[in-house]
Amino acid sequence: MCKYPLLFGDLLKQTPVGDDPVSHAELQSLVGQLRLLAIDINKATHDLRTKDLIEKTWLLQDRLNFGSQPVDLVLIRHLGHVRACGVLHVAYQTKKEVKGQYMLCAVFRSSLLLATPDKSGPGYTVVACISLTSISIEEPDSGRGQVAETDS
Repeated sequence: MCKYPLLFGDLLKQTPVGDDPVSHAELQSLVGQLRLLAIDINKATHDLRTKDLIEKTWLLQDRLNFGSQPVDLVLIRHLGHVRACGVLHVAYQTKKEVKGQYMLCAVFRSSLLLATPDKSGPGYTVVACISLTSISIEEPDSGRGQVAETDS
């Protein structure tokens, strides 16, 4: 596997930007992805837990669908490895009502991803990707959002 970054790196050197900028950019992206892949493989060579974690992360990431928006696989890979994954009942409020549904919940190093199952296949449509770097947890009795009672 480690020979592919070298092979495509040489091909990138032989593909001038001026001759075909699109092909050069695609090759550059591919070389970057292959190098990241080689690093992950080298880390997992002697560590079965890491190998298992990488395999599960790739399996999940390959099944993620971001709807009609084209998403670069490198951006998906930047989520990192899955820390926890499971099913979560998510409740949310619209202007008319409170709704709820079961969703896939995947916790990454700095993101929480919520997705619903695709009806047409084995994938998941991403509903939200929430950054965990600037969130805080508040007590349910913090007083926010409570309706004041009045004497009527």
